[in-house]
Amino acid sequence: KSAHNLGVYYYKNFKYDEAYKWFMKSYKTGDLNSLLSIGLMYDQQKKYTEAIKIYKKVGELGEPEGYRSLGILFIKNKDVKNDKKGIRYLKKCYEMGYGLCAGGLGTYYEEYKKDYKKAIEWYKKGFELKNEESTSRLGLLYEEILKDYDKAIYWYAKGFNEVKCIDCAFNLAMLYNIDKKDYKKAEEWYKKAANLKEISAMYNLGYMFEYDLKDKINAIIWYKKAAKLGHKKAINKLNDLGVSYE
Repeated sequence: KSAHNLGVYYYKNFKYDEAYKWFMKSYKTGDLNSLLSIGLMYDQQKKYTEAIKIYKKVGELGEPEGYRSLGILFIKNKDVKNDKKGIRYLKKCYEMGYGLCAGGLGTYYEEYKKDYKKAIEWYKKGFELKNEESTSRLGLLYEEILKDYDKAIYWYAKGFNEVKCIDCAFNLAMLYNIDKKDYKKAEEWYKKAANLKEISAMYNLGYMFEYDLKDKINAIIWYKKAAKLGHKKAINKLNDLGVSYE
């Protein structure tokens, strides 16, 4: 860990030779994360041939992040763009049981191909592997693109209850608050997220109490909770209301 941290220090200070040396020392003790860091370093320096070799090696040694990084590189980087290769490596990553790669494939089909059927298929695979991002994006796809609020509600609730997806609770609260104007349900789901330290949920609760429910007492309570965790808008709201959050 110390060798890896030294590598990070030298990399952040643009001393790439020293970074490489310390990442290699860490990798030789069995730390695949340091080998992955070498790949990321090559990637950011636009040394793509070297980055690809390292990412492949990381994947072959059993770390799915190697194949994930390779998939993202081939899909997103215009200098080496090759969607077929990108999909292949994301699938290899998924086959290693890494739900984030199922989410990556879902995002590819949603954003690049507008193939929502395939996107939904892959997001569901990510959910099955308990991946929060896949589940949240599945709910957002139903809510924002397909406008199927019932399915959005179903997946947000399922995501929170089965995967402990905090974003799902927050997004569901927003749906009830803004789209459905069901403030009781919105309060219920904001509180579920807030209880897991989601400060945006605390702030939104305050905002809903102040503007939608005209309840300044509860608004102040929730603004204070958010403000104590550093939420700047909540601090500003309390200042506007002439209330200290200390």
